[in-house]
Amino acid sequence: MDKRYTVFVSSTYKDLVDARWAVARALMRLNLIPLGMEAFTASEKNQWDIIKKTIDLSDYYVLILGNCYGSIDSETGISYTEKEYRYALEQGIPCLTFISKDVPILPEHRESDAHREKLDALRSEVSKSRMIDFWKNADELTAQVTTALVMGQIDTPRPGWIRNPQARPEVTEEIARLSRENAELRSQSSINLQDLIGEISNITLEINGTKRTYLDLAIGIAKYLVIKSREVSSIISFLNKEFNIPKGKTLSEANTSEFIATLASYGIIEHQTVPISKSQQINSNWPSIHGGHDSITQYILTKTGLSILRSEFISHLKSQRVER
Repeated sequence: MDKRYTVFVSSTYKDLVDARWAVARALMRLNLIPLGMEAFTASEKNQWDIIKKTIDLSDYYVLILGNCYGSIDSETGISYTEKEYRYALEQGIPCLTFISKDVPILPEHRESDAHREKLDALRSEVSKSRMIDFWKNADELTAQVTTALVMGQIDTPRPGWIRNPQARPEVTEEIARLSRENAELRSQSSINLQDLIGEISNITLEINGTKRTYLDLAIGIAKYLVIKSREVSSIISFLNKEFNIPKGKTLSEANTSEFIATLASYGIIEHQTVPISKSQQINSNWPSIHGGHDSITQYILTKTGLSILRSEFISHLKSQRVER
């Protein structure tokens, strides 16, 4: 059955409005349901009651900390963002925390010394959490949030929600039959996935004397594509970074084609043709870049690619626990 999970996203507003909307879009791409996004103004008591009920219904809680502490609740002496975080902890909801690092503070976002001290204290406290990561820009943040939630769905399963059909006997029997088939397919899929992982861990791509296994490359590009589809130029940038290609130089077309063709042959990525409207072409330098074509080819992550990413992160988590 198609189960979906709700994710309450909490942060200050003025310094993180673009980042949190980027996170919301990324969550929706993964069929997750973002909550708390500009829906409330926690300054009123009745609004706080609504927020508490919404957090109660959430499967996961995401805290994003930037350079601002935010407005302080006169009753508790802490910010509304911190208030939401502490309430989620009290309810036993899995909390994933993401703290900005080396992000410049804009003049309009500067707060008082008292606010800064409270923010530093909160940062220090949540830094001790097991589920924490640091980000420098919106793209990095969305990649970390989506990856953490992919892991969270397996490491800390939550109820989620499933659309409830009419409970007629024939419907119940059909659900039972599909559940059995689904279990069998999952078992078979798990075996096939491990075979695939084993196979691509033994083949390599070598460029300029640097070798990478296709498993490592698949995981890297999966993190890249889990946020949004990419054009070939973006994939080339990814490979340039992976193989330490000097600035001013780039990969050969053969290298890029080999990489894309290999991952596509294993069903890890696939391409899609995206039409471009006339207005988009007119309002950009589209003709000079794409030769006047009215569509582009982009690459997206398949379910197999997402499964590889999920499987490898589970293995990573298990290895971390053994080390601890």
